[in-house]
Amino acid sequence: MAQATRHVPEELQRHTTEVRRCEHCGNRGRMKVLLQHSQLHFEFDERRNVITDPVDGFVYEFLECDSCERHIIQRFHWTEMWPMVSDDIEYEVVSPAENSMPRGLPQHLHSAWEAAERVKSIDANAYGVLGGRLLDLVCTDQKATGETLFKRLNNLGDSGQIPKGLVDVAHGLRKLRNVAAHADLGDLTSQEVPLLDALLKAVLEYVYTAPQLVEDVQARLQEVEKRNQET
Repeated sequence: MAQATRHVPEELQRHTTEVRRCEHCGNRGRMKVLLQHSQLHFEFDERRNVITDPVDGFVYEFLECDSCERHIIQRFHWTEMWPMVSDDIEYEVVSPAENSMPRGLPQHLHSAWEAAERVKSIDANAYGVLGGRLLDLVCTDQKATGETLFKRLNNLGDSGQIPKGLVDVAHGLRKLRNVAAHADLGDLTSQEVPLLDALLKAVLEYVYTAPQLVEDVQARLQEVEKRNQET
């Protein structure tokens, strides 16, 4: 009958992680492993009092970031069916949920996205400023004209590169960026962060993710047609 153990094998026990990026603050470094919990399963022959099938399952780790002192839960799959070393282990973040980069984002915009993500949970004003900078980079990437971000966004709408409704969305992000950048206009708080996040993603997904999805679908359809012709 199948049984489970909460015992973490000695070779998997550790007090710190490898160098990794914190999903909360973006800092890179080793994290404290506060707790390990296994859900390893095996088959046990009660009559012979022996394990008949190898131990197999997930080991969960509860981590703490030295920089922001916030916590992360990750897990990895482990089995005794083959000898494993640390390089073989692939970790999956369970919490917080991964906030992935929009698909299709050009390589030169990656660092701007990551910079904004690093400060999102730390300082709403900093996130507003860096989110606005990313929006400015989008305008440059799309060759929008105008002396100000306001004019460049309108140029994108007038040229048909983004719909008029999305121009209004982008202006909402621009206005929040202005508040974040100028102390005399007030402050952004954590309550505005989800709105900033949604506005920024709306622009990026329309400009970059949607065209990438179209390309992926077309490539897949060509593969299907080719396979059907061969059969």
